[in-house]
Amino acid sequence: MTASINDADGATGPISYQWFADGIAISGATGSSYTLVQDDVTKVISVAASYTDDLKTMENPVSADTAPVTEVNDAPTFSRFYDALGTTDEDTEVEITLATLLAVGDEADVDIGGSIDGFLVTSVASGTLKIGADAGSATAWTATTNDIVDSTNKAYWTPAGNAHG
Repeated sequence: MTASINDADGATGPISYQWFADGIAISGATGSSYTLVQDDVTKVISVAASYTDDLKTMENPVSADTAPVTEVNDAPTFSRFYDALGTTDEDTEVEITLATLLAVGDEADVDIGGSIDGFLVTSVASGTLKIGADAGSATAWTATTNDIVDSTNKAYWTPAGNAHG
C-alpha cells in the first residue's frame, strides 16, 4: 500500500507517516509505503500524514479505512537443503521420503502454521528419478504429472552412470 499527498498549497517538504491497523499504530510502519502482513488479516488499514505545506500550514490528514484485509494463500517458501538427502553409488537407487526432505530443508508455509505436506519436484539435474508409493511401483518423474513427494509417494533417485552422489 502506498500513501501520497495531494495538497493544493503544495507539499514539497518532509512528510511523516504512521500506518494503523484497526486504529492502532503499527510499530515501525512510518514510511509512505506499507506491506501487509499476516497479522493484518480481518483488520482495516489507514494512514496518517503530518507535514507543513508550502504556505507554512501544518497539515495532519488521515486516510479513510480500507476494507478489512482478506486472507490470501501465500506460496510456501523453500531455498535450500542443509545436508545431503542421501548418498549412493552409480546404478544403486536411494529412497528419499517426505520426512527426509523435511529434516534437511528450510521450508515454511505461513498460511498453515509452518506445516508442509509435500514437495513439488520441478527439475532433476542428473541421474534418474522415480516417484511412487514404493520402489516397485514408482514410475519415472515427469514435470507435470508425477512430481510430488509426500506422505504417500517417495522419491527413488539413481545417480547417472560413472557418478557417485
